[in-house]
Amino acid sequence: MKIVPAEASRMLTFFPWVTLRSRVDVGPFGLEPWDAEAPGEEWVKRVLAPYRGHPNRPVSKATVVSRRGTVGEQWDDKVVEEFFRLRELISFVALTRRRFFQHSGYINDVSLRAVVQRVDWKQGGGVTRHSRRRDGRRIVYSVEGVYRVDAPEQVEAEATLDLDGDLVNALWKVLSKGDACSTWLENAITLFNLANTDDDTVREHTEIVLMVSSAQALPRLHEFEEGKVATAFAKVLDEVLGPTKEVASLPKSRDTGSVRKGMGLRELWFRDLYRTRGSIAHGALSPGENRRWSLREHLLLASHIIPLTVLAELSKAGCYTLTDGDRDGIHAFDGLLCMEDCFAQEEHTMSWRWPKVLLGEEREAAIGRVLVELGSLSDS
Repeated sequence: MKIVPAEASRMLTFFPWVTLRSRVDVGPFGLEPWDAEAPGEEWVKRVLAPYRGHPNRPVSKATVVSRRGTVGEQWDDKVVEEFFRLRELISFVALTRRRFFQHSGYINDVSLRAVVQRVDWKQGGGVTRHSRRRDGRRIVYSVEGVYRVDAPEQVEAEATLDLDGDLVNALWKVLSKGDACSTWLENAITLFNLANTDDDTVREHTEIVLMVSSAQALPRLHEFEEGKVATAFAKVLDEVLGPTKEVASLPKSRDTGSVRKGMGLRELWFRDLYRTRGSIAHGALSPGENRRWSLREHLLLASHIIPLTVLAELSKAGCYTLTDGDRDGIHAFDGLLCMEDCFAQEEHTMSWRWPKVLLGEEREAAIGRVLVELGSLSDS
């Protein structure tokens, strides 16, 4: 990666709140871990200095973005637009591989917010900020040393991210085609990211509408009748793993009404999710009565399974090959649905039960895969 020297005008593109564990290249762009202590151009440190972590000090780690191996050159509007399409994809991939109930390393879409900043050193290196208004735009100029950006409360500043470069490149290849598949994928990614900001100013009621909209961006889920969209959702996952667990596997606390004979657990959950979304989307602040899962549980479960459903749909279209980890995550979903409380803690250790259930289900899937492979070897 080449960083151009400071001249009259430069442009720096960066992720201020996360640093990658290793470099990732995607198309013409390169994402490089940045460390304030490492040798480098001083002007890059000056640009990043206003970005503050929670202890009220400049971030010492971030991620800078190069194009065709160079950092600091001016981009035209078309390139900036292309980069922000990539940013949405990077955030989606990071959220797809996210693990819940961990003590550190948690991320959300805001963690992956990116900045494209032009700097004019002839004007003192200040910053011109553009923000939206309902009636136009607001433009404010701040001189260097005055401008400051604090890490949002829901962000763990300087978090280290193991970005799945293979998945990023696979999805970027799909997006770059500009066909119908790239259109629905971009819609699903953008809506899912909007539902995963953890922003306290965005109500969970809004997030559940965005979450379901993300799922409905998929071609086979682009239905508006509850039964059709729920059946289609279950079919996408069933094609990967086979039939789901029986509804009878649910704990009694989830038994809030009759179920159509033959309905699987995945279809039942999506029906419940869709009804919750429907109540809110049509004017109610309450998710309605007789729901098997709470609003918060639906958001958690959907955050786990919807990205994997997107990958399964891409696999069906021949645009992606599911990994063993993808399949294990889908397999684990049934076990997560059968939890009596998705936010439950162990009585004595106070550790969360979700990771334990997830790991157990993933191990079960891995063992089953090994047994199948051994059986194939013995047959041959």
